[in-house]
Amino acid sequence: MKTFTSILALIILIITLTYACSEKSPPLKLVASYELKMNKDTINLTDKNGFKQGYWEVRDHINRKEHEPPLIIESGEYKNNMKQGVWHYYDSTGKINRSVKYLNDMPTKN
Repeated sequence: MKTFTSILALIILIITLTYACSEKSPPLKLVASYELKMNKDTINLTDKNGFKQGYWEVRDHINRKEHEPPLIIESGEYKNNMKQGVWHYYDSTGKINRSVKYLNDMPTKN
């Protein structure tokens, strides 16, 4: 009797899971995201596929005082989620300490 109950519970579980998995759920809709700079330029944009596009700034939100805005630690252009062109890397004072040129997310020789 115990075995029969276990088998019956297993069959019910399989049927329930099969039905739940066969239900069609609507496709996920990704919404583009972005930020606006003070001059109203759009930065940090992602497209409908979630790919980074255009000008991006990466900021340090951790190593700052409460009243200070986060420092930019790198900036540059993305195209289809890949770094393109010249990217600038900044030191802790906000000054550029190096620049790297990228082609399809790979650094190139200057």
